Amino acid sequence: MSAIGEYMLLERNKFLKCINLAKLIKETESGFWIFKKTTLSGLDEFLEEWNISIIESNEFKFSGFALATYYIAQEAINNILINEYENEEYRQILEKVFPAVMPFTQKYNLPDLDKEKLQIFCNEEYPDEEDCFDSLLAAHNFFKEGFSKMTGENIFIVNGM
Repeated sequence: MSAIGEYMLLERNKFLKCINLAKLIKETESGFWIFKKTTLSGLDEFLEEWNISIIESNEFKFSGFALATYYIAQEAINNILINEYENEEYRQILEKVFPAVMPFTQKYNLPDLDKEKLQIFCNEEYPDEEDCFDSLLAAHNFFKEGFSKMTGENIFIVNGM
């Protein structure tokens, strides 16, 4: 499993300003053919405000792929669709900057993953991934930790990069 991930807690009021700045980001192209270059105007302003908004950041020790696979495991084991808890509108706006972003505006208590069922899931779905079990348990703890730190004053963002 490759890629990385992190979660961030952002101040809710500043986050809303970030959303407004993200809406203003425009993709422009210059050049011709193989010399074509794409730039994002408004990105610097967005990132400046985004960085100011971060209260806490925590890197996931496994991979962004494991974070996405955790969604699949929760559905298979507990019939929970985590993406239904995401704020879809914010996700679509933030995808201009973060392609694998998962914004949560409300606190959720995710059910634990039964370890026996998780082992079966890993053996069936990812038989070649030796760290599947450990990475999905880590992803579960990662999400639970992030949700536990949510208050009415902040937003929980997972960036699966």
